Amino acid sequence: MLAGLAVLPVALPATVAAIEPDPVYAAIEHFRQLSDEYTLAVERSGSMLPEDPGYCDAMDESRDACDALFEQMDVIFTFRPSTIVGTAALLKYISTLEEWQMPPGVEDGEGKKNVQAFCGSLATALETIIRRGGLA
Repeated sequence: MLAGLAVLPVALPATVAAIEPDPVYAAIEHFRQLSDEYTLAVERSGSMLPEDPGYCDAMDESRDACDALFEQMDVIFTFRPSTIVGTAALLKYISTLEEWQMPPGVEDGEGKKNVQAFCGSLATALETIIRRGGLA
């Protein structure tokens, strides 16, 4: 799954490359995994009728997947990356999220678009700084 992670298309300065990987990448990957699990659970339960065998289990699975995703949502939207590259990666990732992956109050229409535009703009600015070799 890491191959699908939004990575920065820039060469990293030696000082950044020598630093341990930013833990934000693990947080992004965990959020991506929980999003996939939630999607599968909803697809499974959404295709069932209340009288179908396993319906209650499928609904419980969806609820549990939703709870786990919302817990990680709090983490991902308050995470403090330890590197500029990690910060840009987190901003870029947030700018790609769907409405259902956004925290309450941001998920609808204009709020989501504004958050995505803001994160995308900051990620691009950080990528430009990194490309120029400036880390300040």
